[in-house]
Amino acid sequence: MRLSHRYFKNFSEKSEFVDWLGLYEGRAYHKGFAVSFDNEEAFFKFRDALKKDPKLAVLADTTPHRDQLGYSFLASWERRLFQV
Repeated sequence: MRLSHRYFKNFSEKSEFVDWLGLYEGRAYHKGFAVSFDNEEAFFKFRDALKKDPKLAVLADTTPHRDQLGYSFLASWERRLFQV
């Protein structure tokens, strides 16, 4: 079963560790849903929070596409994981 991207968006917007970026088209033809982080510690805290949510725990075990945004970075999970 695929995940609800709206549920992921709501979860992300409630998190103090990330900023929701939404649909993202990155390098190497990547298309996914992205959030940004100020630092790697915030990424690991967010991943731990994902593990605790039964609906999103699969994302914690999936390696996201990552990209630099100057002083911050983003993580984006493939669109194919979500219902769109």
